Amino acid sequence: MTNIESLIKFLTLLQKMRRVYRFDQSPLPDRGHYDTSVEHSYLVTMMAWYIIDRDNLDLSKDLVLKYLLVHDIIETYADDTDFFNTEEQATKSTREEQARRRLQKELPEFIDLHIYQEQYETQTTPESVFAHAADKLIDPVLIYMDHGRNWKDYNISLDQVLTKKTPHITPSPEIKKYWDELVILLKKDESKLFPK
Repeated sequence: MTNIESLIKFLTLLQKMRRVYRFDQSPLPDRGHYDTSVEHSYLVTMMAWYIIDRDNLDLSKDLVLKYLLVHDIIETYADDTDFFNTEEQATKSTREEQARRRLQKELPEFIDLHIYQEQYETQTTPESVFAHAADKLIDPVLIYMDHGRNWKDYNISLDQVLTKKTPHITPSPEIKKYWDELVILLKKDESKLFPK
């Protein structure tokens, strides 16, 4: 395979990722559709970078950014999994493992992609724990900013949000402080943000 053919193959994969819509966020008001996995990856990467710089964190920024850029690439083949859909959650690990193997077969030359994706999933470094928690924080923040539309549309309660998100966020003290402040806002505005 020539250099350009290899590059085209990789960019084709990224184009496929642009077609994976996420359902944990509210639809974008100006476009009437949900974020794609590519848009989500960009937003959470920039958010994490902002937090690292704002809080002067002793974390490898390069590692965090790499983890977040590749963390959802397996959704290209596994699709997004709704955080609150128990049927989808039951098949998530199988679908994602199949997607991971397919990516390794299709892109054996991109070794770092596979290394960073695996480290993100296994959370073996402080940076991967931080990145994972940041990924779980961004959707509730965006839904809060959109006045709870997604939670109201899908009949999701505050208790469900807290039960599902808290265990994924609390392992990172750097992200947990943002979560704790968000929870105060969610409780304060519960009647406006969640279904009655």
